Amino acid sequence: MCIVIDTNRLPEFLKNPEHEDMQPLHRWLARVGRIVYSMGDKFSTELSENAKQKLEEFSRSGQAIAIADEEVVNEARKLREGDLSIKSKDHHVLALARLSNTRLLFTQDKKLHQDFKNREIIPFQGSIYQNKSHGHLLTRTICLVD
Repeated sequence: MCIVIDTNRLPEFLKNPEHEDMQPLHRWLARVGRIVYSMGDKFSTELSENAKQKLEEFSRSGQAIAIADEEVVNEARKLREGDLSIKSKDHHVLALARLSNTRLLFTQDKKLHQDFKNREIIPFQGSIYQNKSHGHLLTRTICLVD
């Protein structure tokens, strides 16, 4: 059971686990959830060193799974060069979801919402966690790397 966390939400997720919208995610991770992440493509420049270290800690504890940087770079390039009408600037996030078959995304980026729901871009039905009212989504997520 996996989730991709958009880099615009990751700092708050890491810094403030007691925030009402973050608590359900942290409880889920402690039980069965996994964060799918990569340092490839724009992730390497968008993530702080502290965020990278925290993700590696989650990985060591079994709460996160890293996807090879090169795979994400290549998939993001395919998305950029493809003939898909991608609205967001988050090709790297979409690439990560596609590679891992992760069907759950944590973001508040409306353009990324549209892209994640577009079956031409993400060929499976995805769900988007935005806040604690979406806690029910934390029970039925899938990824190939789980």
